[in-house]
Amino acid sequence: MAIKGKGKTKSRGVAKAPRREPVPVPVPFAKRRWVQVTAAFILGLGVFLFAIWVTNGLRTNREAKLAAEQRTQQQLVLQAWQAEVEAQVGKVGTLAEPQPPQVGAQIRQAIKDLQGGSETSVTSENLTSVADTFQKAADDMEKYDLAGQIRDKGFGLAADAIATSKIEFVQSFRAFHAAAVLVGLAIDTKDQDLQKALVKSASEVLATADATLGDAHRKLQLSLSNAGVVQTPSVPQQPLPQQP
Repeated sequence: MAIKGKGKTKSRGVAKAPRREPVPVPVPFAKRRWVQVTAAFILGLGVFLFAIWVTNGLRTNREAKLAAEQRTQQQLVLQAWQAEVEAQVGKVGTLAEPQPPQVGAQIRQAIKDLQGGSETSVTSENLTSVADTFQKAADDMEKYDLAGQIRDKGFGLAADAIATSKIEFVQSFRAFHAAAVLVGLAIDTKDQDLQKALVKSASEVLATADATLGDAHRKLQLSLSNAGVVQTPSVPQQPLPQQP
């Protein structure tokens, strides 16, 4: 007789492990979107800044080249003007840098003699020749187209001082001419009072001529110094005004 409840028991199965969800594979850092966007932005900014740097460098080099060419032109203009001054001064005296031109020696000697009450070895004919020489030098210098030479050469406001030097050279030569004429008349006159008056006037005109010549010479030397034509300026370092 079978025993109730006895028999083959049904075995329980082993519980299965819980099913895992698939784990996404991490995106490499370099392939992440925000990394790529950031990198692209930085790269673009770098290219932009590099382009600006290159452009600025090219512009700077171009401007430096133009400035060098302009300075060379200025030097040539001023060297030509210096040669013109030396040529005209050579007709009436001597130029011994750094001093102003030494001119009018016979005029000075005649005035000194007459003011001292003595006769002078300088004749009225000598002074007529001196006056004519100053007149011709002034005329020749006045014809020199300095304004045309300095135009469009980048001198800026300094061009005024350069042009003024020409005006003052011409004015001084004409003043020396007038002084020579006055002294010549003083030598020829027999009227002592008139002679004194003429000598006095000649002396005053001569002083004006010297001052004007000195101003012209200083402006010339300063212009040459500023342009680098002369290495050692013979005048105080007071640069001429430049274009803003």
